[in-house]
Amino acid sequence: MLLIPPVIGMILGGWTWAYIPTFIAWWMGYLSFWAWGVWARTRSPRRKALAFIPLAAYSSFTVFVGLITLISIPTLLTWAPVFLPLITIAGWQQWRGRERSLLSGVSTTLAASAMTAVFYSISLRHNASAWSLASPWGFLHPSASTTANNAESLHGWAWVWLVTALVTAYFVGTVPYVKSMIRGRGDRPLMVGSSIFHVLVACAVWIAAGMSWVSWWCAVVFTVVALRAVALPLMQAVRLRDHRPVIRPRMIGFSEVALSLLVLLVLVSG
Repeated sequence: MLLIPPVIGMILGGWTWAYIPTFIAWWMGYLSFWAWGVWARTRSPRRKALAFIPLAAYSSFTVFVGLITLISIPTLLTWAPVFLPLITIAGWQQWRGRERSLLSGVSTTLAASAMTAVFYSISLRHNASAWSLASPWGFLHPSASTTANNAESLHGWAWVWLVTALVTAYFVGTVPYVKSMIRGRGDRPLMVGSSIFHVLVACAVWIAAGMSWVSWWCAVVFTVVALRAVALPLMQAVRLRDHRPVIRPRMIGFSEVALSLLVLLVLVSG
């Protein structure tokens, strides 16, 4: 989730050295957020003091790299309205000790998925009207870039926003799916909600494929994603009911890595 959205944005936008400080700032920002969560949840004064050390270290480095990045790419400031509400929600959930809640997971996942469009926007910073074209409202300028899918029915920001939406749909869907496989296994409302979400996304992708917005391979991959979200939680619930060994988190993690790479492949190939 932290790696694939930026990578897709880099591939769609084309290489630029400005990606390096932004990528470092993104990862340091995540580590700062993680360290802050640990510090916020710690109750013991002694442990809280110890938890403050990595928080101060990561936060200081994040501020340093972040300032360098913003000085180099001031258009990144236009993304503040997108990220501030999401970070605020996630931070509030951390403070309340609900870092594993569905709301916390979805808000952090939305922020991570948006990095697809953020990194794409960085590639546009050298354009004559870079401030408008590289902003999150760049979809108003569909010809801002030659980036297009293989069917060439969508160009520039129109195509990038569709890719960002699909990346978001995949990673947001992993939040209830993983919960239904581990901490919430056997939870019927969670399983039903996750299944409905994934089936609707798969149907939407098939419609997009029919309109030549995405490839048929993309529709196939998202169908596989939906099938695993429906079948595996049911299998997990049956195993739990019958007191049989359940699917372990390690295997769930490995399968998600494979699916993430498939999603990356079909999206960058059009």
